[in-house]
Amino acid sequence: FLALIKNAEYVVSDSFHATVFSIIFKKQFFTFAKTDQESAISRLNNFLSVLGLKNRLNASDVNLQNIDYDNKTIEETFNEYSKTGKEFLSELA
Repeated sequence: FLALIKNAEYVVSDSFHATVFSIIFKKQFFTFAKTDQESAISRLNNFLSVLGLKNRLNASDVNLQNIDYDNKTIEETFNEYSKTGKEFLSELA
């Protein structure tokens, strides 16, 4: 699974984890949320909103080849988001 994403030029998936690993591996991606799973849509919406990538979710009229992708900004935001999660988890221990 990870090798497929890491070696892909572009990732199209309905998976939260594929979306996260696409960002970690700095891959262009597009995510289709499973419409029958409201919690999955909510989690994807929240995650992509934090990173400023909400336009990557279920936008059927988007030209996938022309979406800007600023790896540096996304990486900085993702690292801050990740740091907050790690701090929360360490407080629980």
